[in-house]
Amino acid sequence: MKIKNVATLLTSVVLCFSLSMPTFAQTDKKGDYIISNEALDFLKSHNVDVTPFKKSNATNEIIYSKENKSFGISKSDLYDESIMLFKQQVEAYNFTDDQIQKYVKGLVETSPTVINGPNTINTLSTPYSTRIDNGGIGYEVKSTSGFNQATAFATIPSTYRGGDRTSGYMFYTVSSPSSNFGIDVGLWYGAGGATGNVVGWRGVYNSTTDGQHAVPADGSIISALTPGKQIYMIAQIRSDGYLQCKVLDANNFSIVYVDFIYYVGSHGIYTSNGIFNRQITLCHDNGIFTNGSYMRNAKFNSAYLYSNTGYAPVTASNTDSSRVGAFGAGGTTVNKVTVNSYTRWDSEDVTLTFTNP
Repeated sequence: MKIKNVATLLTSVVLCFSLSMPTFAQTDKKGDYIISNEALDFLKSHNVDVTPFKKSNATNEIIYSKENKSFGISKSDLYDESIMLFKQQVEAYNFTDDQIQKYVKGLVETSPTVINGPNTINTLSTPYSTRIDNGGIGYEVKSTSGFNQATAFATIPSTYRGGDRTSGYMFYTVSSPSSNFGIDVGLWYGAGGATGNVVGWRGVYNSTTDGQHAVPADGSIISALTPGKQIYMIAQIRSDGYLQCKVLDANNFSIVYVDFIYYVGSHGIYTSNGIFNRQITLCHDNGIFTNGSYMRNAKFNSAYLYSNTGYAPVTASNTDSSRVGAFGAGGTTVNKVTVNSYTRWDSEDVTLTFTNP
């Protein structure tokens, strides 16, 4: 790599002149960067070009909330926390230097949408959740509390929308034990856009207080999300009170499909008490499950949970045993969920079908 070649050349120069110029090796001062020493050391240890994070190159651009224009997040704060949260992911998945470099490239080149600010595979018998949902069918894995981040790889299913008011989702619901507030963040398959009838996958959030909204707001579809496409989904509670959702190309982390931020600090959700419910669902606004719609082979795999003290795969020890598995409006509709395979509780491959009458 060119970076390594340059590093080798500089090292040689430093060695040649170190006797006569003992201070020459200290060319980079960490005070010259907008990110913390720990974040800087992490990037350098993985051969990431840290030039964009130099104070001389960085801008003081503020990313302002869509709903509260007087509030925003500085990119320096965004960069530092995103890198430190990603560091945990690197340890969990053992990402390569190339993946790390591409993630940082995507971080620098893509700005998240700040939605609001303060004041505004084993084949076992089918597992069943105790959840009853009159609006749809699906599969869920709900964590216990105490987490600040959840990640998983996912595969886009083959999807058909057989009628109006029907939607498919792959997402996390983020909540806490201290509040009735919850927010869904992830991907939505349905009709929207400027004409209201463009069908495809989009970013989405759906909160207790604000309802459902596409991201971006114009409802444009993400054309790259075709059946079989692999993605990497991140939902993370930041120390500044924001929840950030990102969806990346699983094979190239510099490709960012979804990136938005929503303030949850005023709703009792913190880095110390987050609950993450990973879900695949097929829904109808009027609870009609017979129009032929389907999601085939929707998959999450290699899911992890993170806390302020560490991380672990999603297992029986960090999930709510009553809220894992298939669910529906009752015994009849839950049979429309086919669990092709699953591993307790970090992976699943499911098919959801609104069978014709």
